[in-house]
Amino acid sequence: MEPFNLAAAVVAQARRRPDLVVGTLDEPLALADVVGLAAGCALGLLDEGVRPGDRVALVGSTSTDYVVTWLACLLAGAPVALVNPTYPPELVEEMLAPVAPARTLGAGDVARARRRGTADPARLPGLDADRFAVASFMHTSGTTGLPKFCAQTHEYWRRLAAAMGAAL
Repeated sequence: MEPFNLAAAVVAQARRRPDLVVGTLDEPLALADVVGLAAGCALGLLDEGVRPGDRVALVGSTSTDYVVTWLACLLAGAPVALVNPTYPPELVEEMLAPVAPARTLGAGDVARARRRGTADPARLPGLDADRFAVASFMHTSGTTGLPKFCAQTHEYWRRLAAAMGAAL
């Protein structure tokens, strides 16, 4: 049995169903292409100094390139905080202070996601992440105060996927 983590699950799914389409409605891509692009982007992040375990903030609008960049962070082994890009910069800074990201990726980084080219994800460090390691951080709505981030492990994502699969 393969060790489970979110990046490994996506890569395994791309092997099983390479033609599966993901991304936004106006810009769908085959999952195998998304994985190749994300692997190329992950290598770029690692070359730029992001290290496995470094927390990364991703501030950007929903797009297929956003999905590629999100997966790139996971493949690089970097837990990623997904941030609402409509929040004022001062609020984002205050929200991110407790997360202390080593790098914040913005719209420019997301736009470059495909320009890094493709790569084979086989040796990327994110594939070896422990199932109980933090995969991502999702922020709360902030309706009762400052939006806070809640850590989500790879195991959380596995259980969420299993519950969704059972419900469908």
